[in-house]
Amino acid sequence: MHELRPDEEWARQMIEHDLGVPVVQHDDGSTESAHDLTIQYPSRPWGAVEVTQAADGEAIALWKLVNPPGEVWQEPDLTGGWMIELEPTARAKRLRKALPALLHDLEATGQQAISGTGRRWPRNQHAAELGISNAEQNRTDVPGSIYCIIAFDADRTGGVVDPSGAAAVAWASAYLAADAQGDVRSKLEASGADERHAFIILPPLADAPFSATDLLMREAAPPPEPPAQLPPEITHLWLIGGWSAGEGFRYSTDDGWGKFAKV
Repeated sequence: MHELRPDEEWARQMIEHDLGVPVVQHDDGSTESAHDLTIQYPSRPWGAVEVTQAADGEAIALWKLVNPPGEVWQEPDLTGGWMIELEPTARAKRLRKALPALLHDLEATGQQAISGTGRRWPRNQHAAELGISNAEQNRTDVPGSIYCIIAFDADRTGGVVDPSGAAAVAWASAYLAADAQGDVRSKLEASGADERHAFIILPPLADAPFSATDLLMREAAPPPEPPAQLPPEITHLWLIGGWSAGEGFRYSTDDGWGKFAKV
């Protein structure tokens, strides 16, 4: 039996903690149609769980390549202190190869800020070709350091706070009904369980608008008000974000919205 992915294990622990009943691995890798987890109720039929991450896969892959875990990108020929804002479509391997030379040229000419696709500073065509939105040099205690962030569209990084949670509910309902989540729906339907739970994790690099992620980042946010419009294959919804702050929210057609702890 293969091990649970970290996101599946995290979901398993939180469901088990919230419901107070055993939640065990079901998908052992032997079939493509198996749901991820099974809720073992002691006095009623079991429930099926499928875990999904609303992750921006391209942005996560880019982030991992330009910001290896536990490392600071340092180049010995640079003074450093560079903050690089990247477009989500930037090519990481090309960037790792060409960026040091570009920054070396900037330092040699005394330029401390440029724009590629952005409008903040004087435009640099080479930066634009590398997928750089903006680059700025600041003071640093780490010689040769380069720090990269990813520039998302405005609707993913800010907006009006919705205290009712209606925008997050609408997003989650549309997310589960989309063609991309057909695998989640089909596995839950194939389980034959009366209770079919979809557990959605929004990581820090989530493929979701601010109106959805804001609810999951706020401390002590109240449960959403409007009901979720779930596909017929799904009876229960769990929502949580991968940020250190915030709580989780769960929904069922019988009980409506409630909260669960982030463990």
